[in-house]
Parts: sequence; C-alpha cells; structure tokens
Amino acid sequence: WLLCLVRLRPLSCDPMAPAAARAVWFRADLRLDDNPALQAALKGASALLPVYVFDPKKFNTPTMAGCRKSSARRARFLIESVACLRKRLEAVGSGLAVVVGKCDQVLPEMCAGMEGIWCQEGFCSEEQTEEVRVAKHAKGCQLHRVWGGTLYLPEECGCKANDVPLLFTSFKNKAESRGCIRDPSQAPKKMPPLPELKSADALTYMPTLQDLGYPEDEAKAAAEHDPRGVLPFQGGEDAARQRLQKWMFEDDKLREYFEIRNGMMGDSYSSKLSPWLALGCISPRRIWKEVQRYEAE
Repeated sequence: WLLCLVRLRPLSCDPMAPAAARAVWFRADLRLDDNPALQAALKGASALLPVYVFDPKKFNTPTMAGCRKSSARRARFLIESVACLRKRLEAVGSGLAVVVGKCDQVLPEMCAGMEGIWCQEGFCSEEQTEEVRVAKHAKGCQLHRVWGGTLYLPEECGCKANDVPLLFTSFKNKAESRGCIRDPSQAPKKMPPLPELKSADALTYMPTLQDLGYPEDEAKAAAEHDPRGVLPFQGGEDAARQRLQKWMFEDDKLREYFEIRNGMMGDSYSSKLSPWLALGCISPRRIWKEVQRYEAE
C-alpha cells in the first residue's frame, strides 16, 4: 500500500521548464537560516522546488541488530520539523513538496528537465550511498552536494581534513587555536517562484505516522508527551530557536553551563538542543553566534 501512496504523490515538473529551474533536496538541514545548500541553490535560480522525501525504510524497519530505525515518537518529531519548514517556506513565497518513497526513484521523476538538485552533503555511509544512487538515476539533472551542518568547514578546522586527531581534546585545541568559524548566513526573505508543476498534491501532503508504517496505538501514544521526558519536544526551526532563547537568555543557564552540562534531570540541565541539531533545525554556527551575543550583553 505504501507503493500505491508513493505513486499518487510524486509530481513532475514540465520538461519544457526554464533551464535555470532547480530543486533543493532537504535532508538533515530542516531550516532556512544558515543553510549552505539552500543558499547555493538560490544563486541564479529563476525557479526553485524545495523537496523532502520520507523513505519508509528509515522508520518502522528492523535493522540487523533488531532495533528499528526510528521510534514513532522520533518520527513524529521529524514530521513536525518538516511541517515547520513548509510553513517557513510558504511565508517567503515558496512551498515544500513532500513525498513518500525511495529518493533515487522519486527525485529523478520530480526533477526531470531541471538544471540540477542541490542538497547538504551526507556525513555517513548510508547518506553518501543515497546520494550516489540519486546522482546515477537523475540523468540530465546534476546533483550538487554542499557541505553544511558543522561549526567549522573541513578546511578551516585548524588541521588537515584528512589528518584529524582521533582524540577530541587534541582536535578541540587545534580548532580553537587555529580554526576559523564563519558567520551564519541569514534566512532568505524572498524565495524564487516554484516551477510549473503537473500536479500540486505534494505541496500540501504530509504523511501520518501510519503512512510510515507505525500501528495506530503506537502513533496515538507518540502524539502525547511522555511524562518521563524532561520537556515536551516540538520539532521544527521555530521550536529550536525558542528553546535556545529560553535556555540561554531568559533562564540565563549558559552562565553555569560548565557545572550543569552533564546533568540528566530537569529541563535546565544542558541546552537539550541535540534533537534539533540532529535534524538541522538549527545550525551550530547560529548557536555560536548567539553565544557571542549573550557574552556581549
């Protein structure tokens, strides 16, 4: 049934679309602020199609060790983050096409006739393999991979990218003494128009947890806050910025971070930004810039 859903949802651009029409494939960079792949795709684009693909194999699917790729609660956080991204894109004159399927099958169909697809370069083997497959099947539509999601660029981290110290302390010392952190880029205030589409269903579609393979009872439980959690985690760039503002400025917890960073209980111990950082709802460079602002105040 998932295959049927996928076949109903993808949309293709007109093969006669202008040569400058492009796509930006969002992955673990679900934000507009300080997004290098988005910024690269915007340069020279007369039309731009933002896309997110939910691949069912990344959710309620057992791995070799028996654990699932993702719990329903984690998948709910992702869906919220993608929904927030769509809202932010619509606010600047664009939108977000959302589909369910395999990236190497969906993206070539959606982006047929386009100049290229831009995405954040993956760090790990599964993401890199996915990029290779998309590039192979997207014939005539080049895949452009852009580094992002880290505090330092590989060539600006204070040591050679192919000779990084194995010990974190050694790396940290070199990065702090020799490295260079670039200022974060601002979110675009206006996006190029969407390309002409054969079907606009994907611009409004958002999968449910059941669509991703979770049973109804588990999906229902995931929609409610787990009282064992230190705080209700809401996905998305807006929630990430709100958490940063509250923890750093309103509650003034950065001042005692060294003492509380390893605490486990309560919402004030450490920043709790990890879930948002993992999906790219906020960038490390934006957090660094806010730390500078905090210290200046």
